[in-house]
Amino acid sequence: MTDIQYLLGYTDHGCSGYRPKMQNTLYDVFSKNAQLFQLAYQIEDTLWTHAGVHEGWFRYRFKRFMDGHPELTLAEQLNLAFEEYHNPVFDIGYRRGGYYDVGGPLWCDMAELKSSPLRGYNQIVGHTKTQYIQRMNLYNKEVTFIDVLQNKDVIDTSLFYYKEIL
Repeated sequence: MTDIQYLLGYTDHGCSGYRPKMQNTLYDVFSKNAQLFQLAYQIEDTLWTHAGVHEGWFRYRFKRFMDGHPELTLAEQLNLAFEEYHNPVFDIGYRRGGYYDVGGPLWCDMAELKSSPLRGYNQIVGHTKTQYIQRMNLYNKEVTFIDVLQNKDVIDTSLFYYKEIL
């Protein structure tokens, strides 16, 4: 989702690799197809996001939005916040060159997430490249980092992730 900068504009949500000449073209593509994107997916207590949800970000930057929609699942709340361009969703943490202690679900860094993942949820995330799928257990839940795309030339069963969800 680093292409989010083209949908929202570089000035507030930019990152390295931004190509100003592509702004208009990519904005047009993304905005016309916005209904194809969602920020989160959830089955029971397992949450899929691009970069993960940090406990501190959730508690101090997002919880107020969530409290206004108690009837929705966490994924539905995140998706609604994304659709409504709720600013904290797009937070970029210091580690990624932003202005916040930690990033939101589009920019959370692996080190940030390893320090304090959202409690009560198993998370499956990408965003931070890793040589192999990594699993971390904390607070009786699992965070799995799956961005192994740079290994596309290596076919190895360790590059596949299976999680049974009952």
